[in-house]
Amino acid sequence: MPNGERKEYGIILVKPDGIQKEVFYLLDRYFEHYELKVISKHLKKLTIKEVKENILTNFDLDVYANYLCSDFVCVYLVYGHYAVAKLIE
Repeated sequence: MPNGERKEYGIILVKPDGIQKEVFYLLDRYFEHYELKVISKHLKKLTIKEVKENILTNFDLDVYANYLCSDFVCVYLVYGHYAVAKLIE
């Protein structure tokens, strides 16, 4: 790996409204464009406990937990050069 290049993992959580809007197609193109490899992709129904123990937010946690648990979410694990920086662009 040349100096200055850093490979790392990143996580994307597609919220229930994103699943309803079928953003998967956009994400697949985004990952391909930025040369990020999808390591895993899972649909999951979160529990209130999982949200409260694992999600940080500036929103009211009870309201946000209820929203995230209202339907399925999709969790992507990706890998590539500066994955985290590319995911927050």
